[in-house]
This record gives sequence, structure tokens and C-alpha cells, in this order.
Amino acid sequence: MPLPQDTIVRTLFAARVRLSAGAWLIVRDTQAAEDIFQDVCVKALDALAKGATFENEARLISWAQVT
Repeated sequence: MPLPQDTIVRTLFAARVRLSAGAWLIVRDTQAAEDIFQDVCVKALDALAKGATFENEARLISWAQVT
């Protein structure tokens, strides 16, 4: 069963530090890393609105790390 919107948001925010840290390793700028995290959240919700599904939390996090 695909994840509902509230679970997607909760999962992304639970992984915020890890996702932002991964972005920071690339850009070496704290504010840019936070902006990237926010963009990933918006893209996840936009993808959901367009019919994409995330099967489970692990796949969501994997998608977020690649995006």
C-alpha cells in the first residue's frame, strides 16, 4: 500500500538531519543544504500529486537521497 501524504512528510522530516547532511557534503553550505532539503520535500509532494507512489519509507528515503 502506498504511503499517504502525512506519512511522507513525517518520514522526510524525521530524516531531515541525514538528508541535509548529505546535501551539505556536496555543497558545503548550510543554508543551501537546508534549501535542498526543502526542495526535496516539495518535489515529493508534487510527485505524489502527479500520481507517483512511494511503496514504503525506505524507498522514499532512497528517492530523496537521489533527488
